[in-house]
Amino acid sequence: MWRHVSPACDEVLVNGKEMRGRVSLQVNFTYLYLSSQLELTVWVPRLPLQIDVSDVELSQIKGWRVPITTNKRPTRDSEDDEDDERKGKGCTLQYQYALVRVLTHFVAEPADPGGDLVHMLGTDWSADITELVLDFLKVEDPRIARLIDGRVLMGRDLGITTIQCKKCKQYRME
Repeated sequence: MWRHVSPACDEVLVNGKEMRGRVSLQVNFTYLYLSSQLELTVWVPRLPLQIDVSDVELSQIKGWRVPITTNKRPTRDSEDDEDDERKGKGCTLQYQYALVRVLTHFVAEPADPGGDLVHMLGTDWSADITELVLDFLKVEDPRIARLIDGRVLMGRDLGITTIQCKKCKQYRME
């Protein structure tokens, strides 16, 4: 479970495979002939994570169109230049954007069995962990919306879709 102690000896870093947090965890430290016991708390994020979107309905912006751009370069000389121009040019509808945040509570099991979960800084406090899970956020239907840099949701077409955090393990307190 333990990975290493920070250089200043003020933090114990764990390997990330912990399934549960714990209050009043006793850890034995040994260095050469010195030995000591330390009591600490291991905090883990509570799942499922809360995905917060600043606007859940991304409407079309009336009267605003944006050019369609393609990154494809022509690979052959075309006899029908008009077809090539039509494929790579034109305009499309513009939809609204929304900010995306991923929030969670950090929790630990109480020292006494059967007690309530202990929340870091209280139950009304959530940590913004968006930066930590950016690479795991996915839009279910990218034809409807897409994520830009994991933080901005861009509407693309009419429809309904969801944002999911792939590879985020389910955390259950038993």
